[in-house]
Amino acid sequence: MQAPAPEAVPEAVIFAWDQVVAHWDEPKRHESLLGLVATYNCYAWVAGRYRERAGDPIAELQLDRIRKAATFALLATASKRPDTTKPGGRIAVLVLLLIVCAVCGVFLYGKLHVPST
Repeated sequence: MQAPAPEAVPEAVIFAWDQVVAHWDEPKRHESLLGLVATYNCYAWVAGRYRERAGDPIAELQLDRIRKAATFALLATASKRPDTTKPGGRIAVLVLLLIVCAVCGVFLYGKLHVPST
């Protein structure tokens, strides 16, 4: 998944990130940011910002939360694949197979049945 360009990230998310950086040790700031990220679906962008701080325990914790939230959002919005197998196609193949067997049976009966004279 490619991160959106900075201009594609809503100002509210950028502002929230700036607030997180300014108040790094306040969990409520991180929670608020995660809520906005979920609202605007910009998980990759914020994950990139946290990755820049790799090794920091808070950043690692938030990266894990973002990963889980993004996975949940993906699964929640996933749609079932359409059924590409068509039962009508299977029936057609079965009918064709029966016709071929009947023709072969008639042909063999004609070859093996010798009229008595």
